Amino acid sequence: MKKENRVLSVRNMEVKFRVRNRILTAIRNVSFDVFNEEVLAIVGESGSGKSVITKTFTGMLEANGWISEGSIVYRPSQATINDDKAFFKEPIDLVNLQKPLISHEVVRFVSKRNKKVIKKLQAEVKKLYQLNPLTVEEDQEKGIELEQHKDLVQQNLTKNNAALTILKTKLGLLKEKEGFTSSNRIFNKIAKLDGEIQYLEDLNKVIANRDYRNDKIEEIELTIEKKVSDTSKVKPLTVLQKLSIKKIIAIVEKYLKSSEVVTTGEYDYINQYFSKRNQLSRFESELKDITNVLQAKGSIDEKHFENILNDWKRVSNSAFVNRIKATKEIRQVRGKTVSTIFQDPMTSLNPLLSVGFQISEVLRKQLKMSIKEAKKEAIELLRKVGITNPEKRYSDIPGRYSGGMRQRVVIAIALACRPKILICDEPTTALDVTIQAQILKLIKELQKEYKFSVLFITHDLGVVAAIADRIAVMYAGQIVEIGTTDEIFNDPKHPYTWALLSSLPQLGTKGKDLFSIAGTPPSLFGSIKGDAFAPRNKFAMKVDYELEPPMFQVSETHFAKTWLLHKDAPKIEKPTEIKNLRELIEKSMKE
Repeated sequence: MKKENRVLSVRNMEVKFRVRNRILTAIRNVSFDVFNEEVLAIVGESGSGKSVITKTFTGMLEANGWISEGSIVYRPSQATINDDKAFFKEPIDLVNLQKPLISHEVVRFVSKRNKKVIKKLQAEVKKLYQLNPLTVEEDQEKGIELEQHKDLVQQNLTKNNAALTILKTKLGLLKEKEGFTSSNRIFNKIAKLDGEIQYLEDLNKVIANRDYRNDKIEEIELTIEKKVSDTSKVKPLTVLQKLSIKKIIAIVEKYLKSSEVVTTGEYDYINQYFSKRNQLSRFESELKDITNVLQAKGSIDEKHFENILNDWKRVSNSAFVNRIKATKEIRQVRGKTVSTIFQDPMTSLNPLLSVGFQISEVLRKQLKMSIKEAKKEAIELLRKVGITNPEKRYSDIPGRYSGGMRQRVVIAIALACRPKILICDEPTTALDVTIQAQILKLIKELQKEYKFSVLFITHDLGVVAAIADRIAVMYAGQIVEIGTTDEIFNDPKHPYTWALLSSLPQLGTKGKDLFSIAGTPPSLFGSIKGDAFAPRNKFAMKVDYELEPPMFQVSETHFAKTWLLHKDAPKIEKPTEIKNLRELIEKSMKE
């Protein structure tokens, strides 16, 4: 697919939530594109992050959630640019747009928590240097003599080994008790002691080996840098920082308008500001790149600078004004640019208002139609989604509609403002099988007529077999495989995709249990080592438990995140039961 046909580009996205003073990373480094007029299905188990991704497009994350990393760039097509009613006619980063909407509670929580973690990590670095100090060879000023260093290291090793012996003795006694009782209290104590022993054994390596000490400290300093960066990404700019940026922008504008030579004092001012900032926001990083080109007396990309100025307008005022502006802009995203069909139509509709009024209200609010125009358009929309006698049914409340008809009304509301992207968040889950097929057919027909892109969220691969152009498979907050529908069904590469396909009801045999994936997804509160699916994967190798796999390219459109695609990996055939699967699914849907 051609790059110029991209309508939405997600890059390195990370989404976090505050949950009882802990941080849950729901989306972990996700990147993908949505192309103009395509249907992209996102599939995976419940809790894999499918719905969270789509909520980020319209700023509908819960108040305790925020986008901590990455970008979501919406690129209007030529047809959209030519449309007088379209609000966004230039590419826009929806993450920058939403930043002023991050709640004050989240900003305070992230700042306070990271400050505490940084303080603890700095104390750990200090402790490591005390256990294995710098020598004169390493640092002339702070280092100690080699003989003194040798004696100190020996003392620390003796002291650490004594503490290790005590802990191992305690562990032995507890394991003896464990043989007589199955108490959770004993089990928790054993797990805690195991952790303490591992920590002290690691300290022994730090004390005995300077290179290992340096590696450990470097690892901790990278974590500190990441925490500082996380804080800067949610924290708004201070008044002084805004004044400095305003002055830097004025210097660049002066150069672009009159080609005046930038003075030494102005260069010093720019360099001083950026050198003082430990971590830059994406907006500041882009501005710094522009100033670097300026100092190198190169040619500045004026279009790129205009985009930076647009981002600057969103954050240049007070937090209150920025929030009001962002709220107005996000309303232009919802409905007109990106629209959503939710899972349960009954909770999407107001049970006390007529369906006609609910469609007309959207048209009047978003497209500024008169009451008469809105009613006429609402009736036409009801007709298009397959509601018979729409003039009469216009005044009916949702309670007088069946489940399938209510979902048709929700589709009519979603399409009222002619969105460029339609998100279908499990729109057929609450419906019976016969109605499911009708709704899927309706979405496909309307997509061809209105020429919008569709993001279809579901946990059932069978549902998207006949509707999707491409499929992205999600697991534990990451896309583990993405490709065309033919590639995913006929040549899947990731063991999780194999497991999802094997669990399809269409593969069931009378009298036998359906296939189910053993185990549960990992906790997203801590960091995940290696491949997240490894503990549930019967094909897992040692490397799966140690290193996270990269995204391997299978073809121009097919990518999978599994070590099985490495050139040195053993050749493993996909399960025989999922061969020729797509034909089987399409046959069952016709029946």
